[in-house]
Amino acid sequence: MTITHILHHRYLSSLNDFFKAFPMLSDGICRKGYWVVALMLFISGCAAQPITQSPYLSLESMPAFAVQGKPHIDPASDRYAIDDVDILALDDRMKEILDKSVIHIEDQKQRLESLLDVLYDNGLFNRTDEKYQTRTAIEAFTSGTGNCLSFSNTFVAMSRYVRLNARFQDVPTLPNWDQQGNIIFLNRHISVAVELYENVEYEIDFYFLDQLLNQREKYNITTRNQLLNLNERLTSTILPDKQAFAQYYNNKGSELLANGNMPDAFRYFVKAIKTDPRLSFIWSNLGAIYSQNNQIVAAEKAYKQSIFLDPYEFTAMSNLAKLYTRQGRIAEADAMNKKVRIFRNKNPYNHFAKGIDAFENHRYDESVAHFKRAIERKKDEHQFYFALAHAYVKLKNIKKAEDNIKKAIIYSPDKTTQDYYSQKWKILTGNPPS
Repeated sequence: MTITHILHHRYLSSLNDFFKAFPMLSDGICRKGYWVVALMLFISGCAAQPITQSPYLSLESMPAFAVQGKPHIDPASDRYAIDDVDILALDDRMKEILDKSVIHIEDQKQRLESLLDVLYDNGLFNRTDEKYQTRTAIEAFTSGTGNCLSFSNTFVAMSRYVRLNARFQDVPTLPNWDQQGNIIFLNRHISVAVELYENVEYEIDFYFLDQLLNQREKYNITTRNQLLNLNERLTSTILPDKQAFAQYYNNKGSELLANGNMPDAFRYFVKAIKTDPRLSFIWSNLGAIYSQNNQIVAAEKAYKQSIFLDPYEFTAMSNLAKLYTRQGRIAEADAMNKKVRIFRNKNPYNHFAKGIDAFENHRYDESVAHFKRAIERKKDEHQFYFALAHAYVKLKNIKKAEDNIKKAIIYSPDKTTQDYYSQKWKILTGNPPS
């Protein structure tokens, strides 16, 4: 299938250019690494439309996945169904390291710091990032490679072994797309929240810690305490373990689909849904693989179930609009595409992305307008103010630039970000913000 994705392709390129200009935003603050949940898009944009469907759609009601020349795969009774995988299991070597270096420490914060030392000493902060390699805790620790879910698996498993209260955490990021062949992936990000004392919680984000540890001089890191930042990102949400397990299976399915192995990809999506049938994006992925296999009726059912579970599952809605277009159901597709435009206008990150695109093409007045619209829709997003300040510097309006860099600092989640903005302002203007 040929995919028309020119708009998003330029959008992604623009974002990459912007983050190359501001690496701290890319590596540590804004995107925080983003290779977790791969969602497939078959049309640019997102939409919202009421879906009429039964309250719950089970896998048993879905048709078998057609495989040319071989027995079809029944999602309810597949003899080659994916076995359970314990993504949080530890091997004897990992337990021995923790028994020797960490578990005996009484103070919880010191225990957490020692665990970070163990991970650093074993190369997990000098890892080779493989965004399409989702690994278990053992695999990530042994290989030192994987994506953010892989390293979060390792940290959660090892933390719990040494009696620390660690939980997965879903981190909102800018929309980010990747393309492999004729498949578009929308990526998300996971970190770990560790609660040490009452009302005291730390966030462990491997991409952020990697940035700090590998640039100790730049960020003046002299003690382990500076590596732990109080989690002030109130929009982050705790992710139950079963969702993390479901996302593991979903990612494995996405990796297999990108490599052209549709039967096993289907099996992993089925396994993910069996693990947590309430995750809307996995139903969207199931619809996408049915669609790619030209099982149009099944794809529509899966997309509608995704939207039923989450009325704001815009990926599924976009896919469904594309499906309607393929079937010649133009009125239904047009209705969804109208909703696309409404959603985009309400989405602050869409305006932010347009502002970045304008900035990278030296249309600074236009970028200012878009950044302002983003701020109108979300007034506490520090990178919006930082981007607006930089655009004002390009327009030589230093007063407005300084006003916005101050707001970026005010809304920053931690001192490292605040210091970065202050340093960046000094580089841009030669003076610290007054």
